[in-house]
Amino acid sequence: MAMKTLKRSKVEEESVEKLAMENCVDIMKRNKLLGRPKLFECKTCKKKIDSFQALGGHRTSHKNTANKLIAAMSITDELLPVKLKKHECSLCG
Repeated sequence: MAMKTLKRSKVEEESVEKLAMENCVDIMKRNKLLGRPKLFECKTCKKKIDSFQALGGHRTSHKNTANKLIAAMSITDELLPVKLKKHECSLCG
């Protein structure tokens, strides 16, 4: 049995890239016709993104980063040594 290779040929890669670029141009034309803004701005980092859908994915990346940071901080807090206070008797000192 011969195995099929999953590698794309250079022609296929160029074809996929060409279709993606055509899709981008179509989106830009449609946005212009509909009077939509060309760019959407991320409220977190102020990055400008050309489609609302892409902005949603970008904003999710901030959420994932924040969750990882919070998780890392909670692990760090658990590993910190606890300082125990010696008991001092209120009667004899």
